[in-house]
Amino acid sequence: MSIGARRLQRAGVTTAPTEPITGVWWSGASGSQAADGSFGAWRDNPIGIGGVWMDTNATAQLMGPEWSLKPGNLWGSHNGPMDIAPGAIWLSAGETWANAAAGAYDGRWTTFWQRLAQYWAPRDPSLLYVRFAHEYNISSSPWRVVPGQETNFVTAWRRWHAIKQSILPAANLTWCPNCGSSYHASYDIRSTYPGDAYVDIIGTDWYNNWPWVNTAEAFLTKINQTETNNAPVGIEKWRQYAASRGKPMAISEWSSAANPGGVGGGGDAPVFMEQLHAWLQTHGGTGAGQLLYEVLFNIAGYNDSYQLYPSTDQPQAAARYRQLF
Repeated sequence: MSIGARRLQRAGVTTAPTEPITGVWWSGASGSQAADGSFGAWRDNPIGIGGVWMDTNATAQLMGPEWSLKPGNLWGSHNGPMDIAPGAIWLSAGETWANAAAGAYDGRWTTFWQRLAQYWAPRDPSLLYVRFAHEYNISSSPWRVVPGQETNFVTAWRRWHAIKQSILPAANLTWCPNCGSSYHASYDIRSTYPGDAYVDIIGTDWYNNWPWVNTAEAFLTKINQTETNNAPVGIEKWRQYAASRGKPMAISEWSSAANPGGVGGGGDAPVFMEQLHAWLQTHGGTGAGQLLYEVLFNIAGYNDSYQLYPSTDQPQAAARYRQLF
């Protein structure tokens, strides 16, 4: 079960743990309702981890720690674990992975880490999970890694890690490709893994579309999807890959698409919520190949209508999520 008030009350614990307990996981959400506590109150289970982005452009990367984490701002009073997506580089601004590998952006990245340390203090830095360059393997990503740039990406990631180690060594790096790749026919996503010494958590962003499912059988097929080269796509295959690298796993973004007209499919999917929760119960934990945390993408807008609270286009799925999580 997810970590929250109901489980803690049954266990006789009155304060939220700062570390997951074996067999459970941090269940979290992004968005303003997650930050202000109303989302947790709605599901009768305070979030175990929050999620936030600082990735609009280079300025957002630099200013994000202040905008999001400074006392009085969105997540300024949050003392628990935090998943942070700071972007990476911006190809539209003329930045390149080759230049990143050569150290062209080390100054900006250093400032980001300094500001993250400043605005997260005095909170525990080991509760930070930073997913540099998330979803770099899809063509719409502002920092996409196209075929031929795999080595430059790995080198740049290792530079990012070295800067982190010099400023905030207790913080964690979550390697977080999208579940499926736009470049599956050109490179194996595993070839862009930065190395065990440079990664703390293996994560993925995974949504109920492409394909949308709402039966137990279809869910099982979805979580076991692979690329034609056997690279992971479904979360069970990502979990197995994390286990092979000796790392815990995270699902840093997830939700179910509500729009039946969406190109990846959609609709109201309560069975998807049931099946996902059962999978999480089976695999939650802190060890290699276990699910350390998941963060629901509870953000308004988007054509596929992912939000569950305070309004939703998928009332049955929202109700089932509320009961289970």
